[in-house]
Amino acid sequence: MASKPEFANKPRQSSVSLIFGNTNRDGSGTIENVLSAGPAGSRVERVRICATGVTTAGMVRLFVHDGVRNRLIEEITVAAITPTASVKAFRELINFPGGLILPPNYSLRAATHQSEGFHLSAEGGDF
Repeated sequence: MASKPEFANKPRQSSVSLIFGNTNRDGSGTIENVLSAGPAGSRVERVRICATGVTTAGMVRLFVHDGVRNRLIEEITVAAITPTASVKAFRELINFPGGLILPPNYSLRAATHQSEGFHLSAEGGDF
């Protein structure tokens, strides 16, 4: 046990665009890297998801990659939306209470169920 608490001391923000559909929940298929942990590990506080156009009913899936395999940690339901001048595109904010801890060599990854465009950004910090 550490003699004093350790806090994330270097802010991090990273983003990725998703466009390739992947219906797999087992960690296979096209999965994009959102944020790789720093040399001493990282904490992810939140992930912002914004569609870049029309969406149909589906999912955005978040995975943690441990250096060998992807593990599903979250599924975000995507609603069918056709954005217009008065209708916003799909968006979601995922908060991780206490932070999602990524040890060194781990990464946060994502995939979209449908072949639709999304921008994801992760916010947090390195230890």
